[in-house]
Amino acid sequence: MRARAFLLTLSLSLGVATAGETECVDYSEHVLALQTLEPLALSGTLDETQIACLEMGYLNAQTQTDKGKISRVLMANAYVSDTTEWARLVQRHLDEVEQSDPDITYLYANYLFNKADPDYRGTVRFADLAFERRADSWEGDTFTIRSHHLLRLRTYARIKMWEQGEKEAMSGESGAREKAEELKTQAHSAAREWLDFDRVSRDNWLPAAEACISTGNEQACGLRDGWRTEAGS
Repeated sequence: MRARAFLLTLSLSLGVATAGETECVDYSEHVLALQTLEPLALSGTLDETQIACLEMGYLNAQTQTDKGKISRVLMANAYVSDTTEWARLVQRHLDEVEQSDPDITYLYANYLFNKADPDYRGTVRFADLAFERRADSWEGDTFTIRSHHLLRLRTYARIKMWEQGEKEAMSGESGAREKAEELKTQAHSAAREWLDFDRVSRDNWLPAAEACISTGNEQACGLRDGWRTEAGS
């Protein structure tokens, strides 16, 4: 109740847009007012009225920057309280606002891989986007650890796509065998990139090596006799 009263007081002081019986801050005009909602969003406790006002502001925003700021508050709130709604808001953000934030595409790639009905193609797409832009936002241990996770995620998604391609190839459908071979090549390239990264950045690179071998052989992965001991097994 106090949060709602404060919102109403702030709305009246800023000038409001009236939607039915609800007084809303026009966040498309008063973007700084989002700061009053950020603590609630980070704890997933925005109420329906606040969410409705934010949605109105999102629709009315005239610039991608302002639309993005409002979208981020909505996504932060849903991330805590409703994963399905969070995924919907993220997809909207990526479709309508921007795709350059590696934090968002990193989380979304993980979501697409781990959901009940995985989207492996989408996983690869957004893992690639996060990887391409990672230097814009990450440094130090965060850069190294998240780069490792993205390369691992992309590799396993590629392997799953290859496995599906092999099943389709067994049907004898025209072109299916060629497609499966292409998917295997893509899986191997992803696994080799993961392996090469982990060999210089991690003490234990055994999982990356095993993934690479599963798509080819030791020679194709640049591995020599005794590599298992070196890998940290």
